[in-house]
Amino acid sequence: MAKQKENSEIEQPVVVPKIQNHQPLIYAVLGTIIIALSFAVAYLWQKTNTPVESPKVISKEEQQLDYIQYIPPKYIPPEEPKKIVDVGTPLLEVAWEKKVTRLEQECERDCSIENYFAGVITNGKYSGEKLYMEIICELSGCGPTYYIQKDGKIFFDSTIAIKGITDLPDRVVLLGTNYKLVRGYSQNLFSKMGVIKKWFTDPKLGDFYLLESGLFIVELPDHTSMVYELDIPFINRENGAVNIAFSDGVSNTETYNHGRPSCGAIGFNLAIVDEKILKPSERLVIAGKTGSSENIYQIKNRSDAALKELYNDKNTVAYYFDEGASTSTSKYTYEQFLSYHPLLYWKNPMGGWVEFKNHRFEIAAEMCKPVIYLYPEETIRLTVQVHPNGGFTFTSPAYDNGWFVEARPDGHLKDLKTGKEYDYLFWEGIGLQYPIEKDAGWVVQRENVSAFFDEMLPKLGLAGREIIDFKEYWVNRLNERPFYQLSFLKKAEFDRLAPLEVTPQEPNSIIRIMLTAQGLDAFREVAPQELEAPSERRGFTLVEWGGVVLK
Repeated sequence: MAKQKENSEIEQPVVVPKIQNHQPLIYAVLGTIIIALSFAVAYLWQKTNTPVESPKVISKEEQQLDYIQYIPPKYIPPEEPKKIVDVGTPLLEVAWEKKVTRLEQECERDCSIENYFAGVITNGKYSGEKLYMEIICELSGCGPTYYIQKDGKIFFDSTIAIKGITDLPDRVVLLGTNYKLVRGYSQNLFSKMGVIKKWFTDPKLGDFYLLESGLFIVELPDHTSMVYELDIPFINRENGAVNIAFSDGVSNTETYNHGRPSCGAIGFNLAIVDEKILKPSERLVIAGKTGSSENIYQIKNRSDAALKELYNDKNTVAYYFDEGASTSTSKYTYEQFLSYHPLLYWKNPMGGWVEFKNHRFEIAAEMCKPVIYLYPEETIRLTVQVHPNGGFTFTSPAYDNGWFVEARPDGHLKDLKTGKEYDYLFWEGIGLQYPIEKDAGWVVQRENVSAFFDEMLPKLGLAGREIIDFKEYWVNRLNERPFYQLSFLKKAEFDRLAPLEVTPQEPNSIIRIMLTAQGLDAFREVAPQELEAPSERRGFTLVEWGGVVLK
């Protein structure tokens, strides 16, 4: 009762007795206003604290409904990536031309790029569009890139899938045999493939042709060709191991090479020996059986000239001891040499005789003083790596998984590990399976070697101090014999023997020259070597030269 009295005394001064009976109506109105205000405040709070979705920004690529504009490779700055669009399935079908027609074009940067009209697309969203091929270095397996033109613009798609072109089988049966052919990766113009011989007709792909190298090619609907290689059943394609059981019961543990190195090869060229030279019926005897129960042969006469020549060849691995040091004698006795079955022969299903050479007796050449000059457009830090297939014998500066250098436009280099300055990077190493050109090049009298270099080095792309450095090193080393046979490796051969990498910025132009020299006691006639045109110097340029003196 005391509490009620207290409340009554508080309320009386502020309430007018005249309207005391209308209190319920006033409370109802006030309640409604308060509820409305509460909803308003809640709505404003939610609106203020809810993230606002940004409007979608449509890229230029998304604005292109059917195509992505693409500038042909020869016009692309090196740092600009190619734009790719997925055309999806199904495979595109094309009404192919009876023959490809080369387009007229101006050669701006790279004359090896050729463009051809191939046919008209007959299905899908590209239906009715003309299909073109851009072929780069068609003689070294680069293959075509397909594109279309629309409204005067070129559109490219590296993922394009075309019926009869990109859906080829991985394996094909070599008709009439138990052998299979394995699809390669080289696609070139069929008309550029040289001497060929029709061998069999596949019911789906058509005519297969046998090349002198033991490779097969088939002409595709776009008039390019796909390479297929013979799958030799007793050779492990993963590691190259040769499964042979010799007649004395010993299983083979040696590694063998059964291919021929070739510049610009479109596939694995078998080491096929001319039967007229080999004379198998007279010179060979069965050495054992392969893992596929085929005969493997070797030379029966222990004193055969071919065995003697191989044993005495000072350019083989057998004449290189620890750390690549070359000696004048083989590290094997002749009996040891024969025990390793240095030369084996197998008759393939096409009737060709394939030579297997033990890796212990492969040709090896010491590549002397290859030096690398770097000419970037601006000072840059680079990692340079070289991988001679027989390993290094010397490097300067020290090579530790690469050279890490600061390169300046004038060609001067700083080794970032030591801070020392250099004019070039220097290395020496062993080149395994070094190609020896016996019948091509130039035979030059000792006194004329300097003048010969003056004529040839500019044609190969060297200039200024590079020519001076080259001559300073090589002229004085080619003075022991009356004559020298001189030739130069093609760049692709140099790249095979010693792959080169430069990161993070690749050179725009690369010139690599490897001299091959062999001393002679008398002049002899050889066919002049056909020289490759050097890469045009543009932008960041790398130049490398070195040489080999055959024994």
